Amino acid sequence: MNASRLPIYFIVATVAIDAMGIGLIMPVMPDLLRDVHGGDLSGAAIWGGVLATTFAAMQFVFGADHWFSFGSLRADCDEKLFLDRSTGC
Repeated sequence: MNASRLPIYFIVATVAIDAMGIGLIMPVMPDLLRDVHGGDLSGAAIWGGVLATTFAAMQFVFGADHWFSFGSLRADCDEKLFLDRSTGC
């Protein structure tokens, strides 16, 4: 195995694992939300959209790619200190 190809293999494996996780949860999500919420399928669809939107917004806000995000603050500061303060330790 060529050492220059190892990062590509790692990225492909990570994307494959993420795709499998999405493929496993998507068919189950509406029934799970309907059981937890106790409503009908349209209510489960609304809550699924709320959860997906919230997850995407948190990824955007706390990612390290933006100058206004908390992720860049964590990257600029000492990461251990930031994690200790954010968890209340």
